[in-house]
Amino acid sequence: MFNTPSGFKSIYGNKANVQKAAYYRVYPHEVGSVTTWNSVDKTLHAHKRRVLSRAFSENALRSAEPFIHQNLDRWIDLIEHKVEVGGWSEFLEMSDWATYLIFDILGDLCFGKSFGMKEAGSDLRGVPGLMISFLKMMHPVRPPIA
Repeated sequence: MFNTPSGFKSIYGNKANVQKAAYYRVYPHEVGSVTTWNSVDKTLHAHKRRVLSRAFSENALRSAEPFIHQNLDRWIDLIEHKVEVGGWSEFLEMSDWATYLIFDILGDLCFGKSFGMKEAGSDLRGVPGLMISFLKMMHPVRPPIA
């Protein structure tokens, strides 16, 4: 536990004198499949972070802007169409709408095509809930902490 920015850096920084618990080894889909999330070895984790950091360079982030703007513009159009002439709309659960937007942006960036979750009648709107249920199930299923 920490309560200061320096405490966060001491625990989670790349030069921290701590190691992830064996608990993280429960996450690989296939035995031997190591990601930045489940990597306990600091050297391997650092290598994977260096490779991944290229996707978050300033140039990479700037190249993502058109996808983000396109999805955001469409999202705003869809929300505006919900507004009635008097200025009020039907109730919108904005946390769900934000989730649809994020998934569509990630679909564009990761797979080259939006998932269309923000569009009316999307069959994929249940996917985030399934992912949350899966994660809730996985967290109790972990190796004993030594």
